[in-house]
Amino acid sequence: APDGARPALGSVSGMARGRREQVLARRYTEGGGSDGGRRPDEVIVEEPLEIRLDGVRVATTMRTPGHDFELAVGFCFTDGLLAGAPVLSCRYCGTGTAVETEFNVVSVDTGGAAPEPEARLGTTSSSCGICGSTQLDDLRERLAPLPAHEPWDPEVLFAVTEKVRAEQELFTHTGAAHAAASFDRTGAIDLVREDIGR
Repeated sequence: APDGARPALGSVSGMARGRREQVLARRYTEGGGSDGGRRPDEVIVEEPLEIRLDGVRVATTMRTPGHDFELAVGFCFTDGLLAGAPVLSCRYCGTGTAVETEFNVVSVDTGGAAPEPEARLGTTSSSCGICGSTQLDDLRERLAPLPAHEPWDPEVLFAVTEKVRAEQELFTHTGAAHAAASFDRTGAIDLVREDIGR
């Protein structure tokens, strides 16, 4: 951002709206029989998120609502769409009100500093999205080896998984969410994020 200002990512990105919901479900045994009538169960929510860069739609991805600005900026960064351009703002919609689009459209703005993006549109699959030799070649061009560093203590890495599990609120309620965490060399966790797909 110019003059050292932080990108205007907004506090609304952290709001936990509709991340899980209660449904009536019937449980089935291994043999295929039902264990009785329907009863309440919690499931994780998944909704589409359209990501735009400087007004151009670049992708639509499925995600659990919440932390949408982080996802949109991260997507643009990891796909190489920013090309080093600073993010000036990130906001819901940009074509109307956020309520009209149900908070499922996010606009990332660089003020036109990023190259005009090509939409990443294609057949939908359940894969991670990085598939095929062309995409892998493009990714290889943008990556560079990390500098040599001191090895991580395996005991710290093993302990972190337990710490992260204790912070997985969505997984605790639904049993169906991935998690990622940022942590330091002592195993102190900075941030945990959960999502059904990423």
